[in-house]
Amino acid sequence: MSPEVAEMQREMQAKLGNDIQLDVNVFPNPNYGVFRLDTRLNNPGDIEIHVFDLNKGRVITSLKGKENEHYVFDIDNQSLPSGVYLVMAQSGGKTVTKKFIVK
Repeated sequence: MSPEVAEMQREMQAKLGNDIQLDVNVFPNPNYGVFRLDTRLNNPGDIEIHVFDLNKGRVITSLKGKENEHYVFDIDNQSLPSGVYLVMAQSGGKTVTKKFIVK
């Protein structure tokens, strides 16, 4: 993980919000650059999602949602190079990360 990604994750995790439950699923995993991010909160809230290319240490996309409990984001980027990627979702100070593979 790049230092930039690690620092962003530390900053997001430093926020308070222990009562928030956040779940993130990436499917299919592995994929070919076409995948779905399915996120759920226990209460309606805003969400911020970043998808990182761990090979290059950079953000490839950022997404936001407002005042829902369930968010679905469809990603269609077949030009993504093969490798390991990281999804970082943040809501109300709670941070969840998931790795996925692009073939």
